[in-house]
Amino acid sequence: MTKARSRASRRINTWASKADLVNKHPKIAIALTVLIYAVPAFLFTYLVETGFSELLNQILPQALTDLINNNKALIIVLCCLIFLFERIWPIIDKTYIQPNITITDEGGLFLLESLNSIVRAKADRFGSEYERLRKEDRLDDKSEVFSTITKPDQQIFCIVASIWAFLEAITEEIEFEVRLVEVSNSKPIDWVAFAPADDPPAKKPDFLDVPTSALSNCIKKNKIIIVSDVAKEASKRTGQQYYMTHEGDQGAILCYPIYNKPSKSFPYVLCIKANKVNYFVEKRLDYYKWLLEHFSERISVEHNLRLLKEGA
Repeated sequence: MTKARSRASRRINTWASKADLVNKHPKIAIALTVLIYAVPAFLFTYLVETGFSELLNQILPQALTDLINNNKALIIVLCCLIFLFERIWPIIDKTYIQPNITITDEGGLFLLESLNSIVRAKADRFGSEYERLRKEDRLDDKSEVFSTITKPDQQIFCIVASIWAFLEAITEEIEFEVRLVEVSNSKPIDWVAFAPADDPPAKKPDFLDVPTSALSNCIKKNKIIIVSDVAKEASKRTGQQYYMTHEGDQGAILCYPIYNKPSKSFPYVLCIKANKVNYFVEKRLDYYKWLLEHFSERISVEHNLRLLKEGA
């Protein structure tokens, strides 16, 4: 009984924490525990244990015992439903409710290092360009300084390389391809960046401008597209979301639209392919959103700088 109560308390604490009840209103959490577990257990025991019911009949008001005895069937059904719900709730919670955002301590360090490497690359470039312009006595021309130190295309390439390096660091025996495609008028225009650097895309992005490709579906719907098994998806006769670029293609792919707040548009799509089937799965969608948002915001900043530089 002690283990059962402990398990019940942990579960009700988990449920209550969804509404932050445990931290802000511990008394409410305790009351919920009593309501959900103690009351049904009490009623069920009263109805099935004769000795227990005879004892309580001498203590409880007759109106209450009459109410219980007159609704035995209903109470038993409700108790069974509550106990059944207690069993299946963790499955429902894990599958449909809990955001699947998990990362190990080591993975967190790799993520931090990846983000820091992006900042370091920009800082090093700013520093070296400043020194060069200072030595050449060209710091007075602010427009030239801005144009010289601002290299968004180079920085975007660095961000994409950091995504690839992060994925390679947190996995074993899985290879990744990371591509960033520019989008204009709802069409893929060009590959802006890719990683690894020695493996450029074999085909131009307009080759994927077909209704059945993951890229086109991502552009059309402005939402993440996940294909857990590209070979299986490409073999579908209808509703497919992957266009096979070469025979024998295997693995999983994720396409992530990058939103730019100032222009209220999606100027890029990030495409990540893993050579392992089911590496990307729908139930981890929240995790992918959380993870890639760290990089997409930086790409969006560089996109704004790119527009400023072109207009300068």
